[in-house]
Amino acid sequence: MSTFLDLLAALGASWARIAVALLLSMAAAFVVGIAAATNRRLEALIIPALDVLQSVPILGFFPLAIAVLVSVSPVIG
Repeated sequence: MSTFLDLLAALGASWARIAVALLLSMAAAFVVGIAAATNRRLEALIIPALDVLQSVPILGFFPLAIAVLVSVSPVIG
């Protein structure tokens, strides 16, 4: 029974971390969005920076995806 309770505690902790991350992300989005919408200088800095930062996750994922595709089928990769 204690193993089941441990699993429930771990699940609850994971959900709590997800909720905190989501709330922090939303708070940051509102702060940055309002700042960009109300100040032209900040908009000129924030929008290009966000455009560049959007490509960061795919740059981390793409080499791994190519490696997997090459290992599965060199023709596809």
